[in-house]
Amino acid sequence: MEKVASMLKRAREDRGISLKDVETETRVPTHYLQILEGEGDGRLLADVLYLIPFLRTYSLFLGLDPAVTVPQFIVAVQKGETFKSLPTVPARQFFSRTVVIFLALAVLIALSLLWIVGEQS
Repeated sequence: MEKVASMLKRAREDRGISLKDVETETRVPTHYLQILEGEGDGRLLADVLYLIPFLRTYSLFLGLDPAVTVPQFIVAVQKGETFKSLPTVPARQFFSRTVVIFLALAVLIALSLLWIVGEQS
């Protein structure tokens, strides 16, 4: 993805266009443009593939061919590449969250069963 990000940033800088100008012309929010250029904060991004429509619009605006940039982006996602700004969740942290959620559900089920048994008595 770094290849696509650097291509976008270089094309924008070569034209002397600010991100604010791009946002005004394309209506793509600046924080998405920053993520596409390999900067910005991607923690609030639900899925990296959510960026594809924005990438297509941004590529067209810069005079780049979306038929080239979008497939490069998708291939990079499939290879597991990420932008520097997008966080990766370590496996251990994911496991910890899964265990906590499972235990919370088990407690809720147990309390529900106790309540049902208490109502029947």
